[in-house]
Amino acid sequence: MPGTFLEPGSPLAKPRSFRWATAWYGLALIIAVATTYSNGVHAPFIFDDSTSIDGNPSIHKLWPLVGNAENPGPLNPPRDLPTSGRPLVNITLALNYHFGRLNPVGYHLFNIAVHVLSTLLLWATMKRILQLDFLKGRFTSAAEPLAFLVALLWALHPLQTETVEYITQRTELMVGFFYLAVLYCSLRYWSAECCSRQITWLVLATLACWTGMACKEVMVTVPVIVLLLQRTFISRSFSSALRNSWPLYLGLFASWFFLWALNSDAPRAGSAGFYLGLPAYVWWFTQAKVFWMYMKLVIWPWPLLIHYEMEYMRTFSQAWPWLLASIPVGIAILVMFYRRKAVGLIGACVLIILSPTLIVPIPTEVAAERRMYLPSAALVSLLVACCYWLVQQATISPVSSHRTPNARAPVFVAAFLAVALGLIWSWIDVTRLATFQDPITLWQVAATVQPNNFLAHNNWAIALSDAGRAQEAIEQFRIALQLKPNEAESHSNLGSALMQAGRPLEAIQEHQQALQLKPTNGEFHNNLGLALMSVGQYPEAVKQFQDAVKYKTDYFNARNNLGNALRRAGQLQEAIDQYKLALQINPLYASAHANLATTYGRMNQLEQAIVQAETAIELANAQGDASLAHQMRTWLSNYRAGLSNNKNRDSNADGTVAPSK
Repeated sequence: MPGTFLEPGSPLAKPRSFRWATAWYGLALIIAVATTYSNGVHAPFIFDDSTSIDGNPSIHKLWPLVGNAENPGPLNPPRDLPTSGRPLVNITLALNYHFGRLNPVGYHLFNIAVHVLSTLLLWATMKRILQLDFLKGRFTSAAEPLAFLVALLWALHPLQTETVEYITQRTELMVGFFYLAVLYCSLRYWSAECCSRQITWLVLATLACWTGMACKEVMVTVPVIVLLLQRTFISRSFSSALRNSWPLYLGLFASWFFLWALNSDAPRAGSAGFYLGLPAYVWWFTQAKVFWMYMKLVIWPWPLLIHYEMEYMRTFSQAWPWLLASIPVGIAILVMFYRRKAVGLIGACVLIILSPTLIVPIPTEVAAERRMYLPSAALVSLLVACCYWLVQQATISPVSSHRTPNARAPVFVAAFLAVALGLIWSWIDVTRLATFQDPITLWQVAATVQPNNFLAHNNWAIALSDAGRAQEAIEQFRIALQLKPNEAESHSNLGSALMQAGRPLEAIQEHQQALQLKPTNGEFHNNLGLALMSVGQYPEAVKQFQDAVKYKTDYFNARNNLGNALRRAGQLQEAIDQYKLALQINPLYASAHANLATTYGRMNQLEQAIVQAETAIELANAQGDASLAHQMRTWLSNYRAGLSNNKNRDSNADGTVAPSK
């Protein structure tokens, strides 16, 4: 093969030119994915979505792109968010927020679109891999339909539902897209027929790699996977691969410095790392069992849960069955990879892509379905190839042991089995997506399957509380606290549910318990202040709100609540000062404008009250808060009538005659 960087005659087969069948395959993939996932476009935000979107100030405006710590832009997400250190994902959320605010439809459509594009990329990548000379023509005549089946089954595998439907997990979706883009561009680079095309694909592969690093840290493995792929399928050794494709690897491995720069200040230090108190060997023992759970879910994807609770394996006696099963598999993969077997490469890809989460402790989440988003592509490709090969063997003539390379029977049989499996998986997808429509059901399923899952009970309770089912929420919070008695957030959440149920004295006790566990938590002080204010203890409530803004200086909700407590205590001017401070932090805070209007009204400063009421109505309408808008229209009418009466009294005092009514 001619080219500047590769040796002539590299064993890459040339794919056939465009045919209409190609377009139909692509269209079928788009329709299959879009139809399956259309059932979930109206699903509400869940779990981390509240912090990634509503609680993420960096996405609430598009400019400045970077900003600073006090005023972060979309390329500078705050610390300890799912998008921290992942600026490209964060800016896509900012674009969704800009055009749709808190309407989840746009967010879901973006996720589905990325999944569709990744499916098409996997199809194109597999088609080229199946046509490589290394495979000795086993799949060349059926490369396109087999690649289609791989992409179809991967896209519809029920393990993907969480990644696509859970908006925050677009981190995995986007890194998956760029990961596949690097593989595809690398294959095109190796098969380029001229220097200019090589340079084009080299640049595209490098850009995709660097861009993926800005999405999620698992992208760190892609340069290694590309090297393994070339060494197995194209070159005979690592040295040959590096020598003939050194510009490609220079661009890919250099992206590690970019990833290091994005994560040098440990933006999510509270969720992952060897310094979080969990011994590394305990994590590794536990992940041996997690690995086999992943393999089981690939083969039998049920039940699927939004969160997996798994007891840590702290001793060898607990872990040895899973280690005994894992070690031989790892050795077999190494041997087959050393011998340049395709199945060895597939196994290595699965382990290497999973390696960041298998090696680095993540105490907040022992296992997650989304971590199999990319590894499952390798396993599905193995499934389809094995099915095709077995049917081929079954069609060999027992007399001549001859089979025609272009025989269609294996393709038809493989297609029939794959489509049947795809339909089953699609039905499971639709069933699973229905649970995402209702957060109560989503967490109830997890808690029912795993009765000792603290997080499932806690989040089930939160969902019940959000739905106004306070008594049921209280029951689930109490179960969660039985599992983890010293969980401060659950005590505070239980207090809020008790408030919702009209039991403020019990709520005060729970909020106080939460503060004993975490005395510097601003939200806990705010919640206790609300409970105290509900029983008329305004001075005590003022103290709690003051502590809330002391520990969380940008807490505009607490500023607003502090203003309310001061107003009820009769300190109107001090209340106005707090509302203004809240609006300095969030000028679009409709409730603060409304409270400022009513406070001005009480002070008979009606012109200022009218201005604030009009602003509150405008913002409430824009934010879909019809109740607040209606309430403020009533007050605005009163303020205008009062202002008119004041002017009439002033006119009479000056000797003028008031107009008749």
